[in-house]
Amino acid sequence: MRAAKDLFFVRGYVSTPLRAIANEAGTSESGVLRMYHSKPGLLRAVYAEYWAEMNAAVEDAIAAAAARDPDPRNLLVELMRTVLQIYAADPSKSNFIISHFGYHETTGLSVAEGIDPVVDSQVRREYHRYLDRIHSLCEDALRNRPDLLWGGATPAAIGHFFISIVHGIQLGWYMASQEPGTSAPEVSMEEALAGIRSFMYPEARHVESPQEEV
Repeated sequence: MRAAKDLFFVRGYVSTPLRAIANEAGTSESGVLRMYHSKPGLLRAVYAEYWAEMNAAVEDAIAAAAARDPDPRNLLVELMRTVLQIYAADPSKSNFIISHFGYHETTGLSVAEGIDPVVDSQVRREYHRYLDRIHSLCEDALRNRPDLLWGGATPAAIGHFFISIVHGIQLGWYMASQEPGTSAPEVSMEEALAGIRSFMYPEARHVESPQEEV
């Protein structure tokens, strides 16, 4: 697993032959296949571990944030912060995940041949656990603040909107890393968090500053 991640994250999935992974791990190709069944199976195992680590980090962050402020809106902001911090902490891993997100092996959303059914169910379970956490928090937030539902918006739509913002920020960072010197404006983590706070806390937008009051 360590060898696969080291090589995948630097070279990419397609450019990393199974033989190179086996050599790095000090084993044979047949040894890798006995454990992971196929190269796609190994990739899916990498993603299962990634989503499990993501969920553990998110749960720890939410538990700490809830002790300070249990408002589901606050927990959503902290969830976004955690996901973006994970991206920033290891850009090579994060860029690999984003660039390979279209592979069905990455999220377990479809069946692939040569996949260990245990690993297959694990990656699907962990990925759905991540999505379910976001949708559950969105439903809780909107139950407490129904005024956020206007113009036909639904809790499901807000959940997808939130996921799109989180992954959109990551994708923007990824694209900037692939196209250095691009003229597109960069968005910092705090700017992204300020944006989601502005949406989730509309009442704060109407508080006048001391200067405005004067």
